[in-house]
Amino acid sequence: MRRIGFFKELGHGDPDGLSIADAKGPLPGRTRVADYLEGATVLIASPGLAVSVVADCDARLARHILTDGLWAWPMDLAHYVRHHGVTVPDDMLARIEAAEYVPPMLSLAELRALEA
Repeated sequence: MRRIGFFKELGHGDPDGLSIADAKGPLPGRTRVADYLEGATVLIASPGLAVSVVADCDARLARHILTDGLWAWPMDLAHYVRHHGVTVPDDMLARIEAAEYVPPMLSLAELRALEA
């Protein structure tokens, strides 16, 4: 599974990962991409909330990990895409566009297969 959005500034991020500032860029269909990210299947449910790490933003964000079966990302990625100019890799965008911005709803069997 490919990972995206585990920015190094985040408490749940990858310390060696990409910075939010380095992940900003143009993104066609930004709102629809963010909707796709928010609407995907929960892979890992996590209690509690994270606080946005962007200055002057006090958003409280769920800490779940979501997936479309190929990619996995923290639920707060949608916030950073929608409100702070973060983009997604071209191959992920192509997948989202091919799905017409509707994430697949994975069954329990499909989620278990991802663990294998």
